[in-house]
Amino acid sequence: MSVNMLQILFKIYGAMYATPESHNKLNRKLKLEVLQSCILPTLLYGCQTWKLTVNQKTQIQICQRKMERKILGLSLRDKISNTRLKQMTNTRDMAHQGERLKWKWEGHVSRLQGCRWAHISTTWDPRIGRRNRGRPGTRWAVFFKSLAGPLWSRTAKNREEWRSLQFASIE
Repeated sequence: MSVNMLQILFKIYGAMYATPESHNKLNRKLKLEVLQSCILPTLLYGCQTWKLTVNQKTQIQICQRKMERKILGLSLRDKISNTRLKQMTNTRDMAHQGERLKWKWEGHVSRLQGCRWAHISTTWDPRIGRRNRGRPGTRWAVFFKSLAGPLWSRTAKNREEWRSLQFASIE
């Protein structure tokens, strides 16, 4: 996820507030519904294949909270905690939703045959030749190796076991 994606998303979101009249005419319930059903899924589009680093999760959460505060007419100066804000809006946390989608996608891909394009493109490792200097970048599979162990791809083929690991790691 790039900064450009967030800028584009805020432009789309800003269309709800294009004029002061439109801002006042739409009630909070409708704004929260548009946020939950249109804008936040756009934010998570394709997150199944992201590395989903801690920085990306933080950016997603900040973006979501900014939009929720704007809908409720609050600012950071009001000093309302994020947990209280979440209770007021009654929305799902999009960072956890992204992790959930990633778990589902890996379970699906691991059960595919090895000749399918979704399996090949998801499990492809582009390391060819010498690596660049510095710390190696985080790989997509590191997320699963840290939570499900080194044999995570075998574990993912068992639906029940994979689902139990998913709920244990996200909750």
